[in-house]
Amino acid sequence: MNEAAFKKDNHRILIIDDDHDFTQGLADLLTLEGFHVEICNNAISAIETLKHFPANIALIDLHLGQSSGMKLINHLQTHHPHTLTVMMTAHAELETAINALRNGAYDYLRKPFHTDDLLSTLKRCFEHIEAKEKADQLLTTTREYAKEMEGINTRLKGEIKQRVKLEQELLSLNSTLDNKVKVRTSELNELNEKIGSIARQAGMAEVASGMLHNIGNVLNSVNISVTVIHEQFRNTKSKKLKSVVDLFSQHKADLADYICNDEQGKQIPLYLSALSDELNREDEKASAELTELSNNIQHIKNIINMQQSYAGNYGVMERVDISELIDDALRINSEGMAKHNISVIKNFNHLPPLHIDKHKYLQIIINLLSNAKSALIESSTKDKKLFININIIDETLSIEIKDNGTGINKDDINKIFTFGFTRREGGHGFGLHNSALVANTLNGKISVSSDGPGKGASFIFTSPLSQTD
Repeated sequence: MNEAAFKKDNHRILIIDDDHDFTQGLADLLTLEGFHVEICNNAISAIETLKHFPANIALIDLHLGQSSGMKLINHLQTHHPHTLTVMMTAHAELETAINALRNGAYDYLRKPFHTDDLLSTLKRCFEHIEAKEKADQLLTTTREYAKEMEGINTRLKGEIKQRVKLEQELLSLNSTLDNKVKVRTSELNELNEKIGSIARQAGMAEVASGMLHNIGNVLNSVNISVTVIHEQFRNTKSKKLKSVVDLFSQHKADLADYICNDEQGKQIPLYLSALSDELNREDEKASAELTELSNNIQHIKNIINMQQSYAGNYGVMERVDISELIDDALRINSEGMAKHNISVIKNFNHLPPLHIDKHKYLQIIINLLSNAKSALIESSTKDKKLFININIIDETLSIEIKDNGTGINKDDINKIFTFGFTRREGGHGFGLHNSALVANTLNGKISVSSDGPGKGASFIFTSPLSQTD
């Protein structure tokens, strides 16, 4: 973290010192440095202030009149554990510093202190806060993966129980030991394939994530269609037929005279005609929604079928048509492309089949396409274009994903593949970082270039060819 990176308005500092002049001077200094500052002159005021001012850091003087800074640190440890404390004192004894740290203070400043020392201490504090936040995020992600794997293990146990039951039934039906052995071997092989499938799910996480994202978007449309149909049937005009039937029942004996001569009865044919038109319109609307619902369900089935087609072994070399792999990655990222009028321009001739790890390459391409798509969606550019250029030069495969979207700041170029780095709202910063790691396992690399904000970006993935046919 550089000096500019930690000086933000959302960094809050609380100063607690019974010296009014010192407190105000220090507050003015930190405010000029870009921090949001509150000041207190005693422990009681500090405790009240923290109820509405969740400080990131509290600068606490050792002596607070009748109270003690040490006691206030203990209070913050219990009631405000997310606030880092820094003890300030005019006393230079080492024992004082040790006691402050033992009582929960993160750091220690001796009065008088230089501005550089203060800012350096605050920098360490905010670096600690940022590191803890990243660690908490990583812990949350790890727990989610652990929960997912627990569910997979549970399903696997259920499948194993079903297989055991099936084996027992087959053992009782087969008349010869040879048939029993063959059936049992077949079942065990199938079970081993499923175990292998579960083991490679971690490597296919990005593919599955893209699929589930698309399914989720389609399900939103499905829910809307279901809601519209439900609301239409709840408010259907067909319920009004009962009032007509009731009138017919009341005038069963003189129905013809009622319809021909009674003023109310004369309105019934017109009312039924209008009601018929309304019901026809309801039917047309419901039919259109049902058609849309059917199309969306078919779209979900297609997405699932594509996911199932990539149920191969992660880490196994296969003969792959790279152009087909690109098309599959585009289909996985198709959600939002047409909606935002994104044009895809592919620039590569027919390439020979390559012996590569299909899933690792697909994982990288999906991430790069997803990144470019997001940059185009967020861009105000009307003519949104995504370019895919592929070349083989000197036994090296080069795949370029280029867009004319939001572009990248010069200061962010060197951080773009850093774990957790993102400028996108709601982003987690894992995709590009993970892609770079996967590229390394292939003895390849991913490079990035951009002329700046609003001028698009280019990501180039290069890797050596293990073999071509």
